[in-house]
Amino acid sequence: MKKKNREAQIQRVRNLIERWGAPLGLRWWSEITWCYHDGDDSSWQRDNGQVVVMITNARWEYLWAVVDVNLAAVAERTDDQLEQDVLHELMHILLAEYKECHGLHHLERTCTRLAQAFRWVREAGGRDGVVLGAGGAGGSVVLGDCERGDLAGDGAGAAGKRKRTRDSKKNPEFEEGGG
Repeated sequence: MKKKNREAQIQRVRNLIERWGAPLGLRWWSEITWCYHDGDDSSWQRDNGQVVVMITNARWEYLWAVVDVNLAAVAERTDDQLEQDVLHELMHILLAEYKECHGLHHLERTCTRLAQAFRWVREAGGRDGVVLGAGGAGGSVVLGDCERGDLAGDGAGAAGKRKRTRDSKKNPEFEEGGG
């Protein structure tokens, strides 16, 4: 992927993170890291041929999450599809602890339905003159090569050890002992 297109796709994702992070109450998480991958290998393809757009690994007990983003797949998504994808991954963060109780398949459907519901509420509110929160998820953004820790607990990730760009949003209130 060429640098200009790569940067454009990262910005599309960042704009949606900024749009949805605060209204969903994700500011109280200590760190949410977005790792951007070029998606130029087969690790992003499932056995059924479906290409993975994003994968979230969250450690709800520590309020940490990592979202791996396949930029090649992002480039193929419409703005509406990408918004649904980002919201779906944000729902994974919010609902991470329920995976242990209900399993992955139930969680996938729940994340999809809630993401659709939040979009509908925002759109309905906009028509009625109500604006749901705007702005970012707080904290500073750190850019560089993402060397992901073992948040999933399995030592592996769909993206492996390829070079990637990292956005890390840390909540300063949490780090100072508040929140």
